[in-house]
Amino acid sequence: MNTSTASLEVYHALVRAGVKDDEADNLAKTIISRAEVEDTLPSKQDLQLLREELREELSTTTRWLISVFIGIAFGQVALTITIVGLMFNFYLG
Repeated sequence: MNTSTASLEVYHALVRAGVKDDEADNLAKTIISRAEVEDTLPSKQDLQLLREELREELSTTTRWLISVFIGIAFGQVALTITIVGLMFNFYLG
C-alpha cells in the first residue's frame, strides 16, 4: 500500500465516521504508511550498527586523549627538570 492509497483510505474512513472534509483531509495527510515508516525510521539492526560504531569511535578517541595527556605530563616533567637544573646552575654555579 503506497502513501496516497493509505491516505485516501484513512480520509474516506474519517469522512464515514463524521469528520468534516477539510479536517479529514488534513488528518489523512499527516498519517504515513508502513512502507514510509520502514524507509524513514531506523531498524533495530541499524541502531545496533550505529551503537557499535559509536563505541568504537569513543574507544579510539579515548585512547588518543590518554596518549595526549601522557605526552603533556611527560613534557611538563621534562620542562620542570630543565628549569630546576638551570636554576641550580645559575645560583650554584
